[in-house]
Amino acid sequence: MSASPKRIELPALFCSADRAEHGLSRYQPTRSRGATRIHRGVYEDAGRTRVVIAPRWADPTWIEVQQRLAALQTVRPDAVGSHTTAALLLGLPTPYRADALLHVTVPFGTRPVRRPGVVGHASRHLDPRGHCGVRINRGDLVIHELAGHLRIGDLIAVFDALLGTWQDTPDLTAEELRDLLTGRVHYRGRRTALEALTRARAGVRSPGETRTRLAIVAAGLPEPEVAPAVRLPSLPTAIHPDMAYVGPRIAIEYEGPQHRLDESQWDRDIERYGALVRHEWIVIRITRRTSAARFCREIREALELRAVPV
Repeated sequence: MSASPKRIELPALFCSADRAEHGLSRYQPTRSRGATRIHRGVYEDAGRTRVVIAPRWADPTWIEVQQRLAALQTVRPDAVGSHTTAALLLGLPTPYRADALLHVTVPFGTRPVRRPGVVGHASRHLDPRGHCGVRINRGDLVIHELAGHLRIGDLIAVFDALLGTWQDTPDLTAEELRDLLTGRVHYRGRRTALEALTRARAGVRSPGETRTRLAIVAAGLPEPEVAPAVRLPSLPTAIHPDMAYVGPRIAIEYEGPQHRLDESQWDRDIERYGALVRHEWIVIRITRRTSAARFCREIREALELRAVPV
């Protein structure tokens, strides 16, 4: 949870048995009183609200997933948020859309949830924890679930987040993450997880940086250092480009949307870029719209200009 959470007001939830409390008769269409069905037998009442204490970075997708999971748990309290559903609510970068399927897990031996829009699992490895008004599986068990559920590139992004500073995800050392992945002998995707661990890096600040680094390596280019300390005579302290080839003085900066929205961040970026250029660094700036072919070509040209074999 963020050190500075925020309060979010969401439509109140109710079950079919509670229709009368929300001003609806047994046969009255729910839409006639501003109620919307979320799951079979569960509705949200637009005329009433409930308050959720959410992380400061919670976006519309986070809010939608929290509401859908909370609605499901009103009728299936044994259904624990898991896999990418739990990962999204924990702030991990997963390829999850608001209209994607919910993943929930029940104790082994219990009948998994079978509902439209829901993927049900049953597992012996279940330890429910309260989180922002819903119940999700314990964080380390979620990592094991993701190992058997995500492609390796997406799993590397998760590990980068765990080792880095993206949002409020737990800070782990590489040794702690390795212990987490090797401490359990049998789980689906273990081999993929251990391979992803060798390619994860500490200090990554966004999933966009992960995707950029992986694309650079996939293009056959040398892997840049992540957030190296660069000391320039004109600055009092070291700066940390997102990625860099320090020897040939080439910096790679990934410009996420938060850079434009945060004026202080933007000012610091401008100062850093100016200092690098004054000291004859090549600065390659990338956004999420920059194609991999384009930025890899620019990096290759910069390396060749600095006489680095590629």
